[in-house]
Amino acid sequence: IQVKESKWLAICLISYIRVKKLEATDLIFSLFTSLTTKTRVDFTFLRSFFSNEIVDTFTVEEKKTLLESFFSHFKSKGEPPEFFVGLELLFFPIFEKA
Repeated sequence: IQVKESKWLAICLISYIRVKKLEATDLIFSLFTSLTTKTRVDFTFLRSFFSNEIVDTFTVEEKKTLLESFFSHFKSKGEPPEFFVGLELLFFPIFEKA
């Protein structure tokens, strides 16, 4: 059951992000950690959420604000693995669909 807690928590956070959108940018960036940590939990639903749902449902202005927040958030942290996950799952898909 402990293994499933991480997945359930991620699903709850996604529900919150769907409602709050830009008010939850820190949560969006925190979920990147789930994709950089070795685990037995299948987090592929997170990849889909980032690459598809956020890219498809956020307005152009929301995407712009999200990307500005993304670079501001990681500017002080250097280039941790989460930064590259964000590039792959948010930054590149946003510009591919633009």
